[in-house]
Amino acid sequence: MKWFLRLGVPLLIVVAAWFLVGYLLRPTVLVVEAQKGTAVNAITGNINVAAQTDINVRSEGYGKIIEKPVSAGDFVKQGDVLTRQDATQTERKLDAYRVQLKAAEALEKLPQTERYDLENLHEQQEAAEVAVNVGQRSTVELERLNREVEKTENLAERTRIELEKNVDYLKAQISLLELDLEQLTVTAPFDGQIVAIYRYPGDLVHQATDLMRLVSNNRRVEMIISEEDFVGVELGQLVRVHLASRPNEEFSGKVSWISPVANTADKTRMIWVDVDAPIDVLAPGLTGEGYLVKAERSDTVIIPRRALIGSEVYVVNNGKVEIRQVRPGFLSLNKAEILEGIEPGELVIAEGQADLKTGDAVHTEHTTADELR
Repeated sequence: MKWFLRLGVPLLIVVAAWFLVGYLLRPTVLVVEAQKGTAVNAITGNINVAAQTDINVRSEGYGKIIEKPVSAGDFVKQGDVLTRQDATQTERKLDAYRVQLKAAEALEKLPQTERYDLENLHEQQEAAEVAVNVGQRSTVELERLNREVEKTENLAERTRIELEKNVDYLKAQISLLELDLEQLTVTAPFDGQIVAIYRYPGDLVHQATDLMRLVSNNRRVEMIISEEDFVGVELGQLVRVHLASRPNEEFSGKVSWISPVANTADKTRMIWVDVDAPIDVLAPGLTGEGYLVKAERSDTVIIPRRALIGSEVYVVNNGKVEIRQVRPGFLSLNKAEILEGIEPGELVIAEGQADLKTGDAVHTEHTTADELR
């Protein structure tokens, strides 16, 4: 009996130590309990914020800038004056043409000398016709009078045309100068904000010179998604927007426009999102990430997205690993729907799956899906 104790006790100690070491060396994995919930079919995309309209305001005439009532950063309304250019030369030309027009219109109203001559010739023509009919004058003299009448009528008509042409020309010149005068005052084409000034009072500018940059108050939030994710995107769908400049805030929006064409270079598609956020938050040039919800399904099995490896899920059952083949459903950024293969309450491995195989014994550390985000 003593020899048995001398051999058995050490052996028992070795076996116990072996089991203890094996237990202590078991890997620890992070597990989450599969739960019933609402599955979301969602995609992500890159967000870019742009002004609906972003232009360089240009001069429309030649002249020196004499006034700039706005500064960079100012908000303006449509029609507000942005700059004024020196209009002295244009106004002087305009005054001169108006004087000429007044004289030309007065001259147009005066009786033409040719009209008096024409009345006299018509009287002579009638008398000659009577004399020819009674044989007192020759037809040669009547023909000469007819030619003289025609010549005088043509001269009177040319004079009338010249007078009218002069009046019309002066009116046209005045209209052009009035337009030039109007264009020397540059106004805002839409409501917006001045973000840069390029020219200042004293600068001599030509037509089409860039004066300042104006961006509209309306914003366009662009979301770039992959062509693979495009199927199922529709107008009005919910989009949650996260801006890089505001990492702790989330803004909601809806799809307002879908590009009818794809970008063949990078296989992407653009949509616009109408975002409910103040204008100062949606500064042009900002970037971020959008989360678009295509569809939802309630009362279904939900696990963390990171627990799904292809179509496999690692499950801990009685302290040992089981690798399950599953049928995934809707996938979102953080969650995955499992249509077949996992039941509510089962423990799925969310971290530590590397190098595990079926039957491996593991320690578990419990957490929740919300804590994994």
